[in-house]
Amino acid sequence: MARIDPRSLSDGTLAITGGMNSGISPSLIGQNSVAFARNVAFRGSRPTTRPGWNKRVITFADGTTQTRFEDGLFQGAAPFEPFQGGSKLVASISGRLFRIDVDSFYSCQELTGTDVNSPFRDKAWFEQAEDFLIVQDNESNPFIYDGAILRRVDPIGDDPGDVREVPVGNAMVYANGRLWVTRPNGKSFVAGNIVYGEDGTSAYNGRDAVLKFTENQFLNGGGEFAVPFNAGKIRAMRAIANIDTSLGQGPIQVFTERGVFSVNAPFDRTTWQNLKYPIQTVSLLGGGAPSHEGTILVNGDIWFRSPEGIRSFQIARRDFNAWVNTPLSTEMTDVIANDDRNLLDHASAVLFDNRYLVVASPFRVADHGICWRGVIALDFHNVSGITVRTAPVYDGIWTGLNILQLVPLGDRCFLFVLNASNKIELWELSLADAFDNGSTRIAAYIDTARYGFGDTGWSRKNLSTGDLWMSDVNGLVNFTVQFRPDNHPCYLTWHSFSVDARNKTCPTANCQVPASLHSQYRTRKRLPLPDDSCNARDNMPFRSGYEFQARIAWVGHARIDKLRLIAHTPDEDTLPYCEPSEATDTDGINCCDASLYDYSSG
Repeated sequence: MARIDPRSLSDGTLAITGGMNSGISPSLIGQNSVAFARNVAFRGSRPTTRPGWNKRVITFADGTTQTRFEDGLFQGAAPFEPFQGGSKLVASISGRLFRIDVDSFYSCQELTGTDVNSPFRDKAWFEQAEDFLIVQDNESNPFIYDGAILRRVDPIGDDPGDVREVPVGNAMVYANGRLWVTRPNGKSFVAGNIVYGEDGTSAYNGRDAVLKFTENQFLNGGGEFAVPFNAGKIRAMRAIANIDTSLGQGPIQVFTERGVFSVNAPFDRTTWQNLKYPIQTVSLLGGGAPSHEGTILVNGDIWFRSPEGIRSFQIARRDFNAWVNTPLSTEMTDVIANDDRNLLDHASAVLFDNRYLVVASPFRVADHGICWRGVIALDFHNVSGITVRTAPVYDGIWTGLNILQLVPLGDRCFLFVLNASNKIELWELSLADAFDNGSTRIAAYIDTARYGFGDTGWSRKNLSTGDLWMSDVNGLVNFTVQFRPDNHPCYLTWHSFSVDARNKTCPTANCQVPASLHSQYRTRKRLPLPDDSCNARDNMPFRSGYEFQARIAWVGHARIDKLRLIAHTPDEDTLPYCEPSEATDTDGINCCDASLYDYSSG
């Protein structure tokens, strides 16, 4: 970097290839990472305002349906793609089921009539098996919906010849041609009949055989499976890919509170009792998953939120020369450490735009459900190249909505949200929008590494000025740059400015300038000399220190290309730089703006 005079020093960042890392000291993360990031994406190695999300206006058949949907207790939602086509979302709210047709003006219809589930259960579970969406609340007989008819199962039947259907339970998975259901006790699970089996009907070409559970008659023939008592309750079930089998799907992974168990069952149920290898084996001990919706498939692995953080589970031969199956989220320590672990069973996650998105910072809203203040974004873009591959990076925390659940639907990502008036809404994460809901500017910031200016912080410097480069500026963007010396607990305001990149209308009919301008850029925005306010504890001005950390905050859409801080080496002085009075002492907790450290605010 260029020197201004022989005693000048410069430090800063050119590319953020390491994303956010709050797990170690800002002095050690290096110039290619940031200590914290809110509402920022690092794809392309430049901090950029995150993608926008948009409210989808739901159309209701009548006022009663709207009131039941918006004002109820949110219990869960899931995507549903009927056999006859179409994209739908199905939500359980206060025991009632609602269908939203996302391809038809977001029209909402209540599916239930007088027969509803309990309005007090705080969670519902969903799973699609062939044509059918099965909905459980761990108490009532399950609902089965085929896109046209919603009905209850009859698990016992009135006559001896009646066919037994899906039992009551919670977490489910459809894998290897069977529906697997966790029983209400949370300690055992059962498998249904094989798809296209003899119990299927001609109306569905045998696909409805998956709803039948007639083969669960005795344990050694493939009845209920149980997990060890000390493993805790079953919380999630997923099937992982296995390239070493001709079946296409690998073993079913049963996630408990304190471990993972693998169930490797062949298609033919009659062969289960004659197997010479264990049908159920231990896959992982000590790292369970609290939520079914927060446990998802990502690039051949299973990623899930655990009480310790975010984990990835891969079914493969273990390399005992390396640490594996440990949490992979120390970079997000400042976010995850604040989560209430008692609410993690409501966590949800999606894989969208090659990012793993998982909710964070839960809180309970009475009579409405569990809300989440933000979304942790882990970007896999860096592992998607052919010539160069590096590790995934965390984009930090994305905020702005109180999220009830993330729900994937094809290549789209929907969010059920609780607004400021405690009304349930539907939003969608966009890939192209620079603003929230079309026009709302997004507030973002990054906390940089703590710069030592080449000597790792061994000598004192005086912060003099700085330069900021930015691009992809869209509309009016307000910037605020702050700094803090060494381990000072608070950021101090340095400089605020605005960049006006709003589209202009051509003033005359013959104007040669395009009426709609492209995103703009600005080069080398010079920051002024910080003031000489005094740090009472150190008897030095705040702009004097051994290391300096910057916070760049902006409201609007922009990309930060480069940052350079410039300092000077002062003459050694045996006297303190300043002697503040008690009245000017601002080095205390009162100097901190708590909202700056609360990523859920604003």
